[in-house]
Amino acid sequence: MASEHFLERRSIRNILSILMVFGCVDRNVIDKVVDFGLNHIVTCDDATWVARMAYHMTSAFPPTGQSPLPRDSHFAAAVSFGLLEMFLKLLSRFGRHHGESDTLLALIELILKACNDVVLQKKTSKAIHLRGQHILDVSLRLTGSKSPHVNVWCKRIVQNILYLVRISIASQSMELAIHACTCCIKELAPSEARFC
Repeated sequence: MASEHFLERRSIRNILSILMVFGCVDRNVIDKVVDFGLNHIVTCDDATWVARMAYHMTSAFPPTGQSPLPRDSHFAAAVSFGLLEMFLKLLSRFGRHHGESDTLLALIELILKACNDVVLQKKTSKAIHLRGQHILDVSLRLTGSKSPHVNVWCKRIVQNILYLVRISIASQSMELAIHACTCCIKELAPSEARFC
């Protein structure tokens, strides 16, 4: 039974890797990568593979060898399928595995840095704003527990995710003239302060 699950995970990884290599990245592939990260991770190696795939699916690699460029539409799709929640889940499971999870944490941080470059673009900002409350709920559950957040690196990653949520809330609030708290997303009357 365990070997069947291993073979199934390995098959999914191989198929998704081939699609990435040939540049066949659409909403369905993004959905499957995020779904794999949320529901099929068993080892830190699986988690690192998912982070590596997330990096490749959200970035465009120029042919001249320049730095990869983040893609607004791919980030928006990934966030709408649960990319940021996936990162929080991976942190809770593997963040305390010092040494073994260093590559995973570095990849997550790299992806968040790229996401920071597109957070104010329309699609990504809207996707983060729509998932904002769920992302905050997941992060509060994690930070309320005793798990990995003693690790400074994990704390920094959680803070970066929360920063992205706050920036997108502020951006969407200004664009849509919505009055909302930038910390907890609670809607406010126009005369109220912008934070709790």
